[in-house]
Amino acid sequence: MMTRSHDNDPFGPPIDGSASVMWASLVYSLVPYLGILFVPVAMGAVIWGVFGSGGAVAKRGHHLLAVSFGLAVLAFQVFLWWLLYYIPEISN
Repeated sequence: MMTRSHDNDPFGPPIDGSASVMWASLVYSLVPYLGILFVPVAMGAVIWGVFGSGGAVAKRGHHLLAVSFGLAVLAFQVFLWWLLYYIPEISN
């Protein structure tokens, strides 16, 4: 029977505490408008995880994937806040 290793699987169980905080923050940041509060927490966990990973490639893979997701979510949240400002302006 073959067992599956989650060392290189970015969607497997979290490797360390910073990865758990990072993924939870990214999930919470998907909430429209209010989620922008969790993006800095996720990015802080990413920075903490990358510098504290000790050179482990699998751990850095989790964190680099989270950086790309975090930046995409941040861009979407900024777009939503811009719409919140812009829609009343164009209605006048």
